[in-house]
Amino acid sequence: MLPKNIKLRHVQQVMFDNLIRSYKAEYRKQVLVAPTGSGKTIFTAVLFYRILKKNPDARLIFVVPRINLAKQTIEVFEQVLGRDISLIQGQSTPDLNLNIQVATIQTLGNRIKKYPELFRDYDCCVIDEAHLSFKAREIIDSKWIIGLTATPYTRGMGLFYDHLIKSIPAFKLEKEGVITPLKVLCAKKQINTKNLTIVSTGEYSAEEEEKEVFTLIGDVLKEYENNPEMENRPFIGFAKTIKACVALSEAFSEAGHKVAYVHSKMSDKDNEAILESFKAGYITGVFSVIKLVEGFDFVGASALLLCTSFAPDKEGDPNALARWAQMHGRIRRSDPDNPDKIGLVHDHGDNWSRYAHPDTYEAEFTKLDKNEKKEVEEKEKESSVKMTECPECGYYIKGKRCMFCGHTLKKYTEWVDGEVISYEDGKMVEIIKKEAIKQKDNKKQFTKQDYYSMLLTHTHDKGYKDGWASHKYRSYFGVWPRGLNHGLMTRTPEFLNYMKYLNIQRGKANAKNNN
Repeated sequence: MLPKNIKLRHVQQVMFDNLIRSYKAEYRKQVLVAPTGSGKTIFTAVLFYRILKKNPDARLIFVVPRINLAKQTIEVFEQVLGRDISLIQGQSTPDLNLNIQVATIQTLGNRIKKYPELFRDYDCCVIDEAHLSFKAREIIDSKWIIGLTATPYTRGMGLFYDHLIKSIPAFKLEKEGVITPLKVLCAKKQINTKNLTIVSTGEYSAEEEEKEVFTLIGDVLKEYENNPEMENRPFIGFAKTIKACVALSEAFSEAGHKVAYVHSKMSDKDNEAILESFKAGYITGVFSVIKLVEGFDFVGASALLLCTSFAPDKEGDPNALARWAQMHGRIRRSDPDNPDKIGLVHDHGDNWSRYAHPDTYEAEFTKLDKNEKKEVEEKEKESSVKMTECPECGYYIKGKRCMFCGHTLKKYTEWVDGEVISYEDGKMVEIIKKEAIKQKDNKKQFTKQDYYSMLLTHTHDKGYKDGWASHKYRSYFGVWPRGLNHGLMTRTPEFLNYMKYLNIQRGKANAKNNN
């Protein structure tokens, strides 16, 4: 069941399959993870279309964090569904007789408190940018809640949502041409993080970083002008403070470039006017603090100026991991008019020499955070030597070399080839990362959660006894499947081939024993 002239892409069909399996497993507060550019808004429109086909009286709502996202969504919904959509935002008067509402989370929270009988009791509520935490989320009354995000890393998400659903990983979508690859250039003179203090939020001090950026504005402009690949590229720039964004924008403007800025202290009308000018091509670039981090959809944007530094957390990853990935997502939407599009990054914050490619974190993420201390595997407790999970095959190993597949463990920073980074005056230097996510051999290519979910699907399909999946999981990883979700997942061709391989091996073993 699809609206006219709408054809789902492969990634969107996988999203549907996994979502429905999770729903049939009786999960009602799900987080659906899909990379930027995979078409989550179209996906939701089709979902609402299918719900209304079965129940024409269904009350549906799509919740967003900002007004610009609400307007973008209504435009897409009306185009795909061919029906009027109501807006719940600010002083607007919504038409509650319409089946579909689009609301900003802040306004919805206020309306629920004042008029609970009017703004509750939905059949399905979809929350966009679900990694953002809002108190109003807790009082939404809906039979089915779906959170959409490309970055489910926020602490405490597992306290509200009960199931994590994955689609196709970003690195595979890049190879399929759904999202664009990145080319990263690193400046010689960058924000000196040694001069910065990490404050209580886990971020670098905004005032201290602002002073650092002021000393780099000339370099940011010079590197931009000296790179011929930047010519005529619509770009988005990020800095830590409004003052830094304004200063950068003014420096570019004085040099003859059509560049502007948007921020939270400007009116919605002014912000919207600038972004529309940006999309129309009247403005080449826009600087922002966080206003463009999530949900700003413009396929033409193909360059990113990182004029901010991310502080490391205890694990050595960016403290604001979701923001790290979301910023790069702004320039990774595929462009039908530019099939060879590459997202060009100028890093002036010394970030890429310290952190991994954003896709790496997504591939390694398996469950929502519940603000709990990480449980130590029973096998690790019994061992006096620290055990580490091999990212290639999943076995727990001692030391840095996996005795099963031979993979050598490396820190995130080692994804960058040190021999390639040789800084020169007045030149940006490309950071050539080693393949952050490698294609694995057919026998060992599954994450723990994906393998367990596919085993559960296989158990259900074949009618195997309870416990079969757990034993197969243990024979593969060497440990029992503790702390994993029990939702089902579409079995990949690689998984099915591996099951065939196991059956063949078992058949050979039985034949040998019979002889």
